[in-house]
Amino acid sequence: MPLPSHCGRRLVKPGELQFNPEIEKTARRLRKETKERRIRAKLDIDLTVGERSIFDEIEPEMGTNNRRTIKELNAPNSDQQPLCITYSDANDGMRPHGVADEQLNLRAFPFSLKDKAKDWLYYLPSGSIVTWADMKQQFLQRFFPASRATHLRKKIYGIRQLNGESLYEYWERFKELVASYPHHQFTESLLIQYFYEGLS
Repeated sequence: MPLPSHCGRRLVKPGELQFNPEIEKTARRLRKETKERRIRAKLDIDLTVGERSIFDEIEPEMGTNNRRTIKELNAPNSDQQPLCITYSDANDGMRPHGVADEQLNLRAFPFSLKDKAKDWLYYLPSGSIVTWADMKQQFLQRFFPASRATHLRKKIYGIRQLNGESLYEYWERFKELVASYPHHQFTESLLIQYFYEGLS
């Protein structure tokens, strides 16, 4: 935010530079606004994907991680996990006429991501993703590797009712656990069996 021209003891003459005590914060904000304007402009111009990758025209922004610490960059980012793969119901109300579901999902997907996941998406090689199935597969491989999937599956089939926990509380905890990994590949009958076996 620019300072008033009467800041300090003397007036700022037209054409003089003004002092900005938070220059880094201002620069980050301006870079982010420019990047978002560029993305919105690309989406407004053309919603069709055709044979091209949806990321052919989007240029990666240099220095987008300046405001994050090394600890934040290395932390797993799964807080948006259920939304980012199953958000397509939200697209139903904003579907332009004649645009296929796959095209809409591919175009809207970047807006459901943040932080490390969004950075990963923008630095993918051009042409590496051309279908929604490609996008889901690569995203799950990157953010839900086999070791993590195995860990979550073990938590689901090994769930146990805690001492003093009501049936309702146990059921809610079980539903949350299953929802945290929607691609668990368990049938409904297996889920019921795991829930029942965990009752005390």
